[in-house]
Amino acid sequence: MRKNMQILTRYSALFIVVVTILLGILYILGSREICAVGLSLLFGLITLWVIGRVGLLAFHILFHKRPGALSDTGKVESVDIILPCYNPYQGWEQTMIEQHKELENLMHDYEFRLIVVNDGSKRGFTKEAVERLKVALPDTIIVDNKNNQGKGGAVRDGLKYSDSKLTLYTDYDFPYQTESICRVIECLKAGYDVVIARRNRTYYSQLSTRRKLASHASRFLNFMLLGLTYTDTQGGLKGFNRKGKGFLASTRIKQFLFDTEFIYKASLDDTTYIKEVFVDLRNEVMLPDMKKGVFLNELKNLFMICWRG
Repeated sequence: MRKNMQILTRYSALFIVVVTILLGILYILGSREICAVGLSLLFGLITLWVIGRVGLLAFHILFHKRPGALSDTGKVESVDIILPCYNPYQGWEQTMIEQHKELENLMHDYEFRLIVVNDGSKRGFTKEAVERLKVALPDTIIVDNKNNQGKGGAVRDGLKYSDSKLTLYTDYDFPYQTESICRVIECLKAGYDVVIARRNRTYYSQLSTRRKLASHASRFLNFMLLGLTYTDTQGGLKGFNRKGKGFLASTRIKQFLFDTEFIYKASLDDTTYIKEVFVDLRNEVMLPDMKKGVFLNELKNLFMICWRG
């Protein structure tokens, strides 16, 4: 049911965009009679989109259920954390060591293993830094890509080495507070298949104007084009169990929008439990500005998700 409503929303939104562009071209060329017919078609597509959106919201409200909590085995649970890494700053390994220690201090029933993916770094990812990390955390797995794959490709490369029941991925500098990561794990323990970080107003207040506009535009398009109920897909922190792992492994986008593709695929399955949790940035984290051209490239990827499903 949810999948059918989402597909209806997706394709009606896609054709609304196409028909609107064609109508604009025809109007400029002076084909007014064809435009009148096209407007009727456009109205019909908008009606289908509204039906799809209302159906999705109704499904979410009426049939949203809580999953059953995972059984407590009494054993220490293992959690893998995938950390894609490209041209890291000096001292990155010390940040990982400190954040790992904080996590284990707060969550005594869990063991955390880092899977660090060097995504073709040209600087910063030195042998000395890796050795310091391995000495402090011997279980750490290093995946060394010689060529840059993009964040999506790097996360999927790290996913191949994850064999724990619960897995997370985030940025190598651990931008979110340890308590936020703990909330994600607690939701997974409660039985949710995929847990999404939802950024609060504090996060957006620290963004540059360009990144802020891109983030809000992304959420709007996730709602309009993909019919997503969970629109904040770019939070940079996700958690999932083995069922959720399958959706992430099936993604194809190599750049940043793999997050959106992951959540979209998971949302199409009526039996998958998805949960949003509010997260907070660490005080010392500085968010970089978005490079020129990234938004247009990701917009192309969004339409690819919309078209391919």
